Parts: sequence; C-alpha cells; structure tokens
Amino acid sequence: MPTDTARKLQERNDLVRRINKHGYELYEMDSCLNCVRRNVTCVSSPNDSRRCAECVRRNLKEKCDCMGPEHPDWVKLEREEERLDREEEETLSKLLRLRKQKRLIRTRGKDMLRRGLKTLDELDAAEEAERVASEKRDAVEAEKQAAIGAPSSVGEAYASSDPLTYSPASWDQWLADGGVETLPTTLC
Repeated sequence: MPTDTARKLQERNDLVRRINKHGYELYEMDSCLNCVRRNVTCVSSPNDSRRCAECVRRNLKEKCDCMGPEHPDWVKLEREEERLDREEEETLSKLLRLRKQKRLIRTRGKDMLRRGLKTLDELDAAEEAERVASEKRDAVEAEKQAAIGAPSSVGEAYASSDPLTYSPASWDQWLADGGVETLPTTLC
C-alpha cells in the first residue's frame, strides 16, 4: 500500500496531466506570477483546478493567480482607486485655489507699483479710502437728485407729464425753436 506522501504525489501528477491535456496556454500577460518568475509556460484548466499545471507540479504554497484576482482583491483595488480619485480631486482643487491666490497677489502687486505704495497695508488703506469716497459721491449725488426732484432720465420726465399742463409760453418757445424732438423743459 502506497504511503500518504506517495499517494498525494500521484494525485498531483494526475492533476498536472489533466490540466495539460484539457487546459490552454496562457499568454504572458495572463500567466501566473510564479510561472513568469521561473520563465515557464503557464497552462491552466479552470474545470480541473484553480492553479496552473506548473504550480500544481511544484506544489507551490504561494497563491497561483492564473485565474486573476479573487473578488476581495478586486474590491480592495476598487476602493484604492476611488481613494486615489478623491485625493486627486482634492489636490486639483487646492492647485486651482492657489493659482487664483497667486493671480490676486500679482494684481495687488501691480496696484501697489502703480500707486507708488510700499506695503500691502498701505494698499488696503488706499482701497478703503477710495471705497469710502465713492460711497460719499454716490450719497451726495442721490441727495442732489432728491432735492431737485429731477428725474433720472429725460424720457421719464416727459413720459409721466401731461402736455396740457405746460404753460402757453413753454409751447410758444417750443414752437419757435422749430418743434425740436424733445418736449419743453419748463413745467407749470
């Protein structure tokens, strides 16, 4: 009666023969890592074994990957790819933000040179003074408009006015000017 080791060796040899008989040669890209390392032909038969003939013959304890990665390995690969995609997006957004800041700093530097200022604090003070002056100008202009009661546009003044309310002198002046395209400005 054969020993246990001899029986296992015989089973392994039978499996190698069956794989070689029913299997197919894998291209170098699909060959398992063990066959690639040893520079041997990788023959696989998915119906007979998950390992290739060479891995069965050598009784390699290392994992034979001729059938490709297992499902958990694929899941790990996908998770890692998603993590790298997120990291890439974060890095890209940071790069865009830094470029925008760089453009702003260059613009502010040009403003400093144009105004003859030496520091950003002086530039900030000058910009604030301009803003306050602009607000004051706008407020004064609005007060003038309100005090005069003048409309903001010529069309608005005459669109809401009734021509019958004009004085006869206004009409005479308007007609004497040859009936210009605009209505008289003098209201009753």
